[in-house]
Amino acid sequence: MRTSFCPDTTYLERWDCISLLDRPISDAEGAGDAIRQPIVEPDRDVRPFQTVLLDLGARLGLSGLRQ
Repeated sequence: MRTSFCPDTTYLERWDCISLLDRPISDAEGAGDAIRQPIVEPDRDVRPFQTVLLDLGARLGLSGLRQ
């Protein structure tokens, strides 16, 4: 069995979608989502987990995913 280590970016280094429905300060009538924009460049060899998942899906040949 092979073990892989995939270091992730921090929340300051990646694009992200944040659902305000997951937050206790939001209610159903005032719900909204937010897009987080990176404000710093990664200073090490990392990739966002979303990119890693898309790459793995393409390598496995899952439909709709390409390299």
